[in-house]
Amino acid sequence: AAHGRAAQAHAATTDCTLAVQEALDLLPAAQREILVLHRFQGFDYAEIGQMLGCSEGAARVKAHRALEALRAVYFR
Repeated sequence: AAHGRAAQAHAATTDCTLAVQEALDLLPAAQREILVLHRFQGFDYAEIGQMLGCSEGAARVKAHRALEALRAVYFR
């Protein structure tokens, strides 16, 4: 029974991961890039700002807007 629950949990995690990837793919490239840099690659906002040629504050705002867009697509 425990193996069955583990398999179900893995399947649910895989489904969720695929759904997030599909939602990311629907975002504009600039929004997808900033989310990947921060959330998945671990760059901080100062580093992202340097990469994108903007301030740390602007990088934070862009990341927040990108996350809001991702939520809107994911939970539609």
